[in-house]
Amino acid sequence: MAEKKTTGNKTIEFRTQKDKNFVGFVHPATRKLVTVDADGKLFIEETDVKALEIARSAVDLVEI
Repeated sequence: MAEKKTTGNKTIEFRTQKDKNFVGFVHPATRKLVTVDADGKLFIEETDVKALEIARSAVDLVEI
């Protein structure tokens, strides 16, 4: 599950839109499953360009 990390890198929060069912995606570089948490939130480090590109293009997610 995606968890907010307290590292020096800034994390960007995404949330699943109301009445949508976005679950996650496979990261293209690591091939690991990136999923939203129980509250429908997804946290991605700002340095992870590939994951941010996918999350920003997802119709069911909103960047906070």
